[in-house]
Amino acid sequence: SVGSEDVPFHSAPLRESLAAGLLINTGFSLEGYSGEEAEVWVDPMCGSGTLCIEAALLACNTAPALIKLEKLKSSESFSKSRTPLQALFSCARWGDDGAEEGLSDILDDARRKDRRQGSRVPLILFLGSDIDGKAINIASNSAKAAGVQGLCKFEKVACEDLDLSPHIIQETMNR
Repeated sequence: SVGSEDVPFHSAPLRESLAAGLLINTGFSLEGYSGEEAEVWVDPMCGSGTLCIEAALLACNTAPALIKLEKLKSSESFSKSRTPLQALFSCARWGDDGAEEGLSDILDDARRKDRRQGSRVPLILFLGSDIDGKAINIASNSAKAAGVQGLCKFEKVACEDLDLSPHIIQETMNR
């Protein structure tokens, strides 16, 4: 998962793009979700949390390039010979002056649609559990780096011991 300056980079065993593709191809969608009632999405053997985090990013309509662009823009070690857009998209290095401007417009539109912050954050809890405490720490740090820590909760618990009764879910959502 993507890191930030205060959260170390972690290489997820399941690539983020594959996780997002799996979610989309298995029908994960917020279509028909009114946002009026809280929903819960559970991954009982979450490992490093990639599926929960990618599901939260999809729920927030967050374009994958936004997180990497944010990281590149905040990086002091970034090369001054290339812009962050040129680092992310090779077509921005082709010498076409309009390419970088066009990509910038696309990313501006993606920022407007991003719902990771403010009142547009969906009322969904992405709950991940695993028996490996180290994996749970990695998942929590990765969710923070992706900006979805408020939507993702991770707990060290075996899947057979995971309590999904309504009062436990409500308690977890309020943490």
